[in-house]
Amino acid sequence: MNTSARFPSQPYGTLPTLDHAVELAGPDALRLSGLSEELGPEHQLVLSPEASAVIWATRQKDGTWVAQELPAETALLHLPAACGASASAEYRRLLRCTFPTQADSANVRIDHELRQLNAKIAHLSILKDELEA
Repeated sequence: MNTSARFPSQPYGTLPTLDHAVELAGPDALRLSGLSEELGPEHQLVLSPEASAVIWATRQKDGTWVAQELPAETALLHLPAACGASASAEYRRLLRCTFPTQADSANVRIDHELRQLNAKIAHLSILKDELEA
């Protein structure tokens, strides 16, 4: 789905209230209150599962919100993977949006990513040991 029709043509848009961010995310909008709380009260995240995107709103001093629509994969780059219980479930929901909808295809991609991440962890452990020596 082309979400640009719902979001201003500029990468950022000023919204009078947070409810407008929810509207931009569409009828299936899901407030990511746990992840938002991890970031602090000046940030609010709303997931649009249909678009696999996040409306990331930041409160301004005048009380308005500046919002940007980010692909789920991009939003994950800016979020802590280590988070509280409610945020953890939201993180996994957002992460799920980055994989194919079919479980078999998603599992193939997950297996690939796990191999890559495990290799990176091994390299980081070796590097840490070398630095501590």
